[in-house]
Amino acid sequence: MNLLLFAGGTMSRTTAILILLLAAILEAGGDAIVRVGLHKTLFWQKSVLFALAGVVLFAYGWTVNSPPWDFGKLLGLYVVFFFLTAQVISWLFFKQVFLGWDDRNKRLHIFVNPEMRISTPW
Repeated sequence: MNLLLFAGGTMSRTTAILILLLAAILEAGGDAIVRVGLHKTLFWQKSVLFALAGVVLFAYGWTVNSPPWDFGKLLGLYVVFFFLTAQVISWLFFKQVFLGWDDRNKRLHIFVNPEMRISTPW
C-alpha cells in the first residue's frame, strides 16, 4: 500500500517507517557518541568522538530531509521511535534503566501524576 507523503508522489508505508527508524537510530546514536566524548579527558579522544558524532548526526539530518515527504505528518511516529531508541541505547551502553523500570520486581511501571495540570492561556 502506498502512502501519499508529498505532492505528486508516493512512498510505501513500510519504506517511510524504516527510514524514520533509521533516522531515530542515527540521532540517538550521535547523541550517545557526544555523551561519551564529553567524559573523555584526552583531547584526541574528544576530537575523534566529536567528529564521529558530527558524521552520524549529519547522516541523521540527511536521512530525514532528503526524502521528498512532509515530515510534519510523520513527526508523531518519529518521536516514538526516537524515545524508544534513546531508552535502549541508554540501557545498553550507559547502564541506565528504563524510565519506570522496577529492578527489584523486574516490571515496567507507567506512572501518571494525578496532580499534574495542563495550563492554558484561557
